[in-house]
Amino acid sequence: MARYRQGSQDNIIVAISLEEQLLPESFEYALNYIIDNELDLSAFDEFYCNDYAGPEAYPPQTLLKVILYGYSQGLLSSRKIETACRTNVVFMALAADARPDHATIASFVSSKGALMKRVFVQVVAICSRLELIGMEQFALDGCKLSSNAAKEHSGTFAEYQKKLVALEQKIERLMKQHQDNDIAPEHQRLQKAIEGIQKQKKRIQSFLETHSPRVHTASREVKSNLTDNESAKLKSSGGYIQGYNGLILTDSKHQIVLNAYAIGRQYEGDELQPFLTDSQHTASQAGILENQFRSATFLADTNYFSEDNCRFLLETQHMDAVIPDPHFRGRDLRFEGRSESDRVHPSDFCYEAETDQYRCPQGKLLSLSTKVKSGLHRGRKYCSQERDCQGCRLAESCLTKKARRRTLFVADTDASQTFAQRMMDVIDSPQGRQKYARRMGIVEPVFGNIKHTKGMNRFTLRGSKKVTIQWLCYCLVHNIEKIATTGAIKRLQAA
Repeated sequence: MARYRQGSQDNIIVAISLEEQLLPESFEYALNYIIDNELDLSAFDEFYCNDYAGPEAYPPQTLLKVILYGYSQGLLSSRKIETACRTNVVFMALAADARPDHATIASFVSSKGALMKRVFVQVVAICSRLELIGMEQFALDGCKLSSNAAKEHSGTFAEYQKKLVALEQKIERLMKQHQDNDIAPEHQRLQKAIEGIQKQKKRIQSFLETHSPRVHTASREVKSNLTDNESAKLKSSGGYIQGYNGLILTDSKHQIVLNAYAIGRQYEGDELQPFLTDSQHTASQAGILENQFRSATFLADTNYFSEDNCRFLLETQHMDAVIPDPHFRGRDLRFEGRSESDRVHPSDFCYEAETDQYRCPQGKLLSLSTKVKSGLHRGRKYCSQERDCQGCRLAESCLTKKARRRTLFVADTDASQTFAQRMMDVIDSPQGRQKYARRMGIVEPVFGNIKHTKGMNRFTLRGSKKVTIQWLCYCLVHNIEKIATTGAIKRLQAA
């Protein structure tokens, strides 16, 4: 018969040095050193009034360490972080064997997190001091994350009114079943169902009485949400979600996040001006000079292309900016295997004033099709006959991909005077295309690290202010990890 060694869990004592659990060059080591030696957290003292009475509070350093390390491990729940402080030796080392409960952790993030922006600015200042920020190019973009609210509770006020009618009709049907049914257990089930529907109805009625419809900038109502009315129904790569759009401004040298906050809107184009203004203020607090900030090349995607934004960047800020319009790829001949010299330009068409027509290089006529408004200026659209373009020897260099006839837009005003046209000229230039090609490599790795590598893929708080606090924490995790992985923590210790 086989014999096995018998183990025992009684009276086993394991000697552990908590300090040795924080391995050099690791994220937790950098996090521990920076919070203990480089950050000024004295502003958190104003939340406590226990100088002479009351129990001692957990130090903000301890709570900040366990929260940020928990987020870096994908632990977004305060209860999971509480459990980790009792079972995970790295959490124990960071907390110096303190064991804060989940209520203390949640309260620190939601109520005292307004000071998180100061912490974020101090970390950006450290990155600047360690020369991790190049200020040559930076990119702005948004990342859509789910909120702590169900999209099933979203709707316009008209949809909520219809739902109230449907709930009332459902209550009436259940009441009739309740009266017709003589079975006692069935009475209890129906009564419980009726109470649940009445509670849901009361919730909707209370919301309609205390809130107003959310109106878009185009005076169109957008859907509200019963749970978190500041969140929005967003279209993401994985379908529609109820969440927030987390904006970040990222430097190109080491993908350090310079500024961040969250908005509850699908379209972030209107946020460019306030976000850039706030980013300049944040950069100045971190010791980055205004002329350094404005001398960097600003990159953003087509969501931010508008006349107002182009005017703000080119005229007000005097920045070197590259923002493509939605049709810039259609004008890029590289996608069609052609060069600029092979293209038939609008200047190659001759205008005939008597008939109000244009004649192409092959002698075919383009007649007035319609008058349209493009951007901020009006113009006229001329089109050729489809039969004239079929078999034309210049068709390959004249027509765009999949087009069956040539169209020509002629502006009634000087389009070159608009800032949108100036930006289009920038993106159509070889230098502009080369600069914009770097945008994805600057900002998208940050989103990939936050969402997929670190597992910080949703918000657990509600309300834009609290969600912004959590978004700043996510970006703090990213920036501190950059300090650790680039080896800058050694220079910081040696300084």
